[in-house]
Amino acid sequence: MTAGDSEADVVKASHRDFIKRLFDTELRGVKIKDIDTLPRCNNNYIHIISFESPPVTDVHLSKSPGTNPIPSRCSKAVFRIGNPKAMFNHVVKVENTVATMQLVRQALADRKLFIVPKVYAWSKTGGPSGNGWILEEFMSGANIEPEFHSSLSADQQRLVLRQVAEVLRAVQDLELPPTAAGFGGLAFDQTNDGSVVSGPFVIEPYTNPYSDMESFYREMLQAQLAEADKTVANGWRENDLRERLDNFAQGGLETLLSETLTEKTKPVLIIGDMSMNNSCKPIGKD
Repeated sequence: MTAGDSEADVVKASHRDFIKRLFDTELRGVKIKDIDTLPRCNNNYIHIISFESPPVTDVHLSKSPGTNPIPSRCSKAVFRIGNPKAMFNHVVKVENTVATMQLVRQALADRKLFIVPKVYAWSKTGGPSGNGWILEEFMSGANIEPEFHSSLSADQQRLVLRQVAEVLRAVQDLELPPTAAGFGGLAFDQTNDGSVVSGPFVIEPYTNPYSDMESFYREMLQAQLAEADKTVANGWRENDLRERLDNFAQGGLETLLSETLTEKTKPVLIIGDMSMNNSCKPIGKD
């Protein structure tokens, strides 16, 4: 066992203790029988929760926007906690995720594709990492990558890719609500009706929702320059590179934007990390 493995095991154990306390104090509708933590962790720590006994009726754990009751006879759920080492704005990441899931369900509703888990409860902050958590539906599936490369014919591979493309197209074609017309992330209107609204960008170092694509590119460049000042790159100041970048930011960027963004760009939902190694095929539903 390496030092990294030992550290991860300590973190996972603290997560399990936190989850048990949470169900004892706040999420009291169901009792936990077991928690199985997945070994691999990238953006989130993933914990599979088994309930002591499936509820006989639907259980409402949260009144937060974007949530659904745990259905009767449900025996498992997924609890994920943000990994603080991932390069995200963790203050807004959980809310952005839940709001995005809600819109993607809408995008796929007509296709009757049940591939977006329902959310039972969530919190922006809390847990050992302080990075928030999501309790969501457990959906059985299998990693499609090994089978895709070893067992599927060329025609079958094309069929799978066509289906993936259709899902991506349906998501991008969704007409966003007027309240979510900014470029950046998504959030909920907590003071009104819980509708989805524009929110801060979830990937660091970007922040505000931007009114248009031009503003997004301007701020993105400035954020990258500010980040470079904090790193061993020393702001790219050697060999006059930073001076040339600053000159481009002051004048050249506007020329480039005016030449390339000839039409008003409309924001759409984007799934930015779609590949065979993070795709799965459903094999049943809990």
